[in-house]
Amino acid sequence: MGGGGMGGAGGSGGQEEMRGPVSFTTMPVLVARIGDPYVYASQAVQENALPGDTITYTLATKPDGMQVDPATGAVTWTPAAGQEGPQPVSLVATGPDGQNAKQDYTIEVEPAVNILGMQPAAGSAAGGELVTISGYGFVGTIGVLFGNVPAADVMVLDDGTLSVTTPAAVARTRVVTVTINGQPQATFSPGFTHLPVAASTDVTQAKLSSTLKVQGLGFDPASVEANQLAIPGRSGTRRKIVTNQAASGDLAFALGVGNSESTLATGAVAIEINGLRSNWLPLTITDASIPAELAVTGFDAAHAPGESLTLTGAGFVGLQPADLAVTFSGAAAPATVTSINAAGTQVVVTVPADAVTGPIELAAPGRQPARSYVAATITGSTPVLSVLDTTPAGGAPGSALVLRGTGFAAGAAMNKVTFDGVEAVVLSAEPNRLVVEVPTVDFGPAEIVIDSAGQTTNAGVFGVTGEYTILAGGGPEETEIGDGGDPLLASLEGEFVTTDAANNYYIADRKRVRVLNNGAAPVTMFGKTIQPKTLQTVAQAPEGVAAVVIHPVTQDAYFATGFRIFRAKRTDGTITDYAGTASSGNGGNGGNRLSASFNGISDLAFTADGSILLVADNNNGTIRAINTTGTATTAWGVTIAADAVDQIANPGVVNPLTVTLDAEGNIYTTTSLQVRKIPATRPPVGDPMYVESVHLAGGGNNSSLPAEGCPAITTSLGINRGAVVDPVRGDLLLGSRHGLVRRVRPAGGSQATALDESDCVDFVAGSWTAGKAIPNAGYAGDGGPAKSAAFALFSRPFVDRNGSLLVLTEGRLRRVLFDAAGNPGLVEAVAGIGPSKVDNLPGLSLRALNSLSSIRVDEANNRYVYTSDARVVAHDRTTNLLTPLAGTGYTGNTIGPNGMATASDLATLRGVEVAGGALYLLEASLPRVAKVDLTTGLLSVVAGDGRAATTAEQQAAGVAATSRVAINTGAGKAVVGPSGALYFADSNYLRIINITNQPLTTFGVTLQPGYIDDVPLSLGPNISGVAFAPNGDLYVASYDSNAVRRIPAAGPFTAENVIVGDSQRYGVAKPGALADLRLNRPSDLTFLPTGELVIANDFGHTLVVVEPDANGAIGPSSLFAYVFGSGAPGRLASEGAPPLSVAPRGVRAVTVDGKDLVLIAGERVVRLATP
Repeated sequence: MGGGGMGGAGGSGGQEEMRGPVSFTTMPVLVARIGDPYVYASQAVQENALPGDTITYTLATKPDGMQVDPATGAVTWTPAAGQEGPQPVSLVATGPDGQNAKQDYTIEVEPAVNILGMQPAAGSAAGGELVTISGYGFVGTIGVLFGNVPAADVMVLDDGTLSVTTPAAVARTRVVTVTINGQPQATFSPGFTHLPVAASTDVTQAKLSSTLKVQGLGFDPASVEANQLAIPGRSGTRRKIVTNQAASGDLAFALGVGNSESTLATGAVAIEINGLRSNWLPLTITDASIPAELAVTGFDAAHAPGESLTLTGAGFVGLQPADLAVTFSGAAAPATVTSINAAGTQVVVTVPADAVTGPIELAAPGRQPARSYVAATITGSTPVLSVLDTTPAGGAPGSALVLRGTGFAAGAAMNKVTFDGVEAVVLSAEPNRLVVEVPTVDFGPAEIVIDSAGQTTNAGVFGVTGEYTILAGGGPEETEIGDGGDPLLASLEGEFVTTDAANNYYIADRKRVRVLNNGAAPVTMFGKTIQPKTLQTVAQAPEGVAAVVIHPVTQDAYFATGFRIFRAKRTDGTITDYAGTASSGNGGNGGNRLSASFNGISDLAFTADGSILLVADNNNGTIRAINTTGTATTAWGVTIAADAVDQIANPGVVNPLTVTLDAEGNIYTTTSLQVRKIPATRPPVGDPMYVESVHLAGGGNNSSLPAEGCPAITTSLGINRGAVVDPVRGDLLLGSRHGLVRRVRPAGGSQATALDESDCVDFVAGSWTAGKAIPNAGYAGDGGPAKSAAFALFSRPFVDRNGSLLVLTEGRLRRVLFDAAGNPGLVEAVAGIGPSKVDNLPGLSLRALNSLSSIRVDEANNRYVYTSDARVVAHDRTTNLLTPLAGTGYTGNTIGPNGMATASDLATLRGVEVAGGALYLLEASLPRVAKVDLTTGLLSVVAGDGRAATTAEQQAAGVAATSRVAINTGAGKAVVGPSGALYFADSNYLRIINITNQPLTTFGVTLQPGYIDDVPLSLGPNISGVAFAPNGDLYVASYDSNAVRRIPAAGPFTAENVIVGDSQRYGVAKPGALADLRLNRPSDLTFLPTGELVIANDFGHTLVVVEPDANGAIGPSSLFAYVFGSGAPGRLASEGAPPLSVAPRGVRAVTVDGKDLVLIAGERVVRLATP
């Protein structure tokens, strides 16, 4: 039909009316399903259409297989597998005159089988619970998988409903899959959450340093770190402890308290498996030193008002009924407490008339207020809306959260749950439990609010986080380490070496004990034949070997990891456990050696007859003795039972604590500044003549340098690094943190043949250039005189049977020979190839990171910059390959030829900052601030000469190049601020260097270019993290006082407390108001562009995020949450675990990486996504 006028038969002959536009009169069908016919009867009309006009229908855009009837407009289609999801359609209706209308729409194609819901979406890891799955397409042979675990039983009620019996499984949230005829057809995500069950503990009363066993269900046998105990700590925080050994139904936990950890309190304990928390059980710590938690973990039964109700739990010992306030939900006043049993585990109260079902509140003098872990059921009452517990503590959007409480509506749609005002999908609802899917909300703390049946309650704070990726660290053990070959080409790590009766060298090398055969003939030992002048591995340990000693009679090798001692039989190499438990602790004195717990063993030594094994238990600060015989013995005034452990002395944490004996059985050990002697003739404790140890050598303070002279007792030793008695001459050799080995000689003192305080100190290895502020340190001088050589900064001495000095550092074993008169001669390398190479290696090949240092992203956003051993490396974010920027791998202070940074020895690396095309380094031990020009690769010293500044020097303004700094081995960081100056933590002071070419004034301090000064405020002690907020305020963390302080950019320039702290050790605080946050050694700070403060909480083993308050500031009303780390010290082994379930040993550095964070945690570089 051609276009034309409106006339027609019978027309009047006037002008023909034009046709109008075409338009659709129907709405499209927007949902389809795989395998089901799709029909859309579309219709369109044209204005002013003429009689006989028709519309023609076509599809301009369509999915495969879709058709349209050109005459009727009926759109038909049967979606096929693979067409799930959105399918765009463009339907065109065209009139006879060519005018057309287009209808664009998208069809959401559902799968043929789909899961729409699950009730409930959480349950016991024991399994055996009924779950109803709703959906459609359940036709055929139906199966259901929870992750990869088949359901115990599946019943098809109809094609849209399944009744499923849950399987027993390890606690975890798992995607649920429906299979038909064995093939997966539909999934439900996040899925079903199996919750762990803590059934019982082996004891209800325990002592510190004992072992607690917990029986239950849902434990993870595949991962030690996945199984953790939550137990009360100081001030309402909760300690997290990793199990000794992973098992499916029985876990054991060492209740030790190290120097970095909160002590333990009586209260409620729970098991956390993969971040999911179990029910609570009561536990009394009989020797706790801090107040108990008021913990109610159960009730005897449901009761009516006026009846007596028995609360069960722990923490009520020592309280009188009048002391305890017990307030029921709905009650206007506390209930009457009628009795408390002597054990403090049962409280009898009278139920008030106005009480309703819900939690109870508890209060008592000297105790933290508490809420019961379970609800009291009051018959005839309407439960109050309450939340008793939520798990996990955090997760990514799309993950599941289980809320346990009372008063929830039975229908999912009747409960509204919001995260910071964003509504979550309620996956399932029961009167006492909700399961929700975490919505898409901002990274950090999110406040949860529940509305149900006209009631509203706050459910606490959830840590919204993202997935993590391990970028570097945790590299595999080398397989080609040089066994059987030239020892000088062997790969070595560690610092400990000892000898046997034949003067073969035993080296603690990673997880190995290796032997260097010093003889001229092959020797067979430990089931291995070792050729002359070669190295051979003779024993393997489960963790890194820290110390080795050879039994003087049997010649068996005893070697220690951090908390266990093993024995390797010389005859055949058989290895058995000798002492210690499977986790660190500080207990077992007086008991069997296999029940004792240790923490950070750093040295071992046998008495001459082998009857006593001395243990330097460094992290506990003690010297302990193991009786290796079958009868009790007395030594150093202590009676030690057969096969038992007992404490000899408590010199304190030294790093490393060492123990060595002379021929008379006197013990020598070192503190940081002194040598202490424990005489073999020491009387027992209580004797009027008893003194734990006597001062033998060492004067001065932490800033003093080593000196030679007499008498030993007043001669400055500097900072010690171990000690050993020379068996040939009786000398005491002392290591140092200055690249020197010193000696105390048993001659010239008041006792000519014995070591005493009147002896003299001299240097036997290492050099000190005249006029230089500090000794030389690094690596140089092999083949020449030992007193002209350079030794590594942390040189710990050992000695062989010939009286030769042995020093093993940075992959190289060196030996110093002495002449007959005891004068040191030449130094030679005898084993080891030196520091491992890193150039062009992947980041994941690194086995060691300087975890207390910093991490940065370079200015081009192409590379991560961090430190490994005594080097700074750049990590390409695209290739993940490493490039050295500075350092040789040897610790020292020697600047390389022509100032090349990669040929220079660096000291202990702490703060790192990248700005203005340069790299700024804070070096501790030999304190200085160094600069590396990233264009030329040259290193220069900005401030410091390697000698620690005094307090007066730290507070003095002056030219940086001639000023000293006092950077310590804590966690000091540096940052370039908005002014362009370098701000850095200098021990207890915040100091500023003007690295620009213009004068500047910042925080009330005016600096000329190249000058240094301090901010005259009290910010310490031991400053660590330094960061600028987006508004220019400066935030400073104190590593020792667990505090964070702020200096306002706009003034007044005062130190404002943001997080109040003290010197105590804390566990994990409950997320919520900032005032409740307790830190444990905060080591770094940074800010997200949106204003959130991020804290690397070192000994807390967590990453904390604090959000700004309503005014955009970090203040008392700010909320905090954890976003990485459970709070337990362990090992970050692999990816894939929930971020808040992992147990890194320390979270120590953090910086912003675009919209993500990159951090150093547990000796790994980790990138954490921030959704």
